[in-house]
Amino acid sequence: MNPLFKQRHSGYSFDKTKPVSAFVLKDLLNAARWAPSCYGEEPWRYIICEKDHKNGAYEKVFHALAKPNQEWAKNAPLLIISVADYTFRKTGKNNRWAAHDTGAASAYLCLQAAASGLMAHQMGGFNGPELILEFGLPDDCIPMAVIAVGYEDSSAPPKERSRNPFSYNFYEGAWKKGIKDPR
Repeated sequence: MNPLFKQRHSGYSFDKTKPVSAFVLKDLLNAARWAPSCYGEEPWRYIICEKDHKNGAYEKVFHALAKPNQEWAKNAPLLIISVADYTFRKTGKNNRWAAHDTGAASAYLCLQAAASGLMAHQMGGFNGPELILEFGLPDDCIPMAVIAVGYEDSSAPPKERSRNPFSYNFYEGAWKKGIKDPR
């Protein structure tokens, strides 16, 4: 397995003194662009909110975060809203795979962040209706997550990480017929 997958983590301590350059941000967004999607639809939309830009966008998304997320995300230089567009462009029909595809694009973004020496932490704790209203999202576009992105504060102790047993998540040929850990 590529070590990048274990390197990527959702930490809680961002270095507030280190902004993310436009060049690095473009790499993150390009990684998301190349994610797979149903019929090549690319239903993901991202609203980039930079703390250093004094346009009010960062404050809007920060205000919509759940209080516990505000506590640790306050030092992240970027808050990115991932949005799924549930309408196929070509047919106008409902795209029931939009959330899945947006999640895949977000995973690509987060892996590129790790490859670039950044930390990206996806959050589900936010007020979706508030984001829809504040950012003027159309009815068929739903916020999926807010992603805090920045450089990790190296003085913070690392958080212990664990994973479910292999057989809990992976089944062979039938529901709940767990695959043994191949190691």
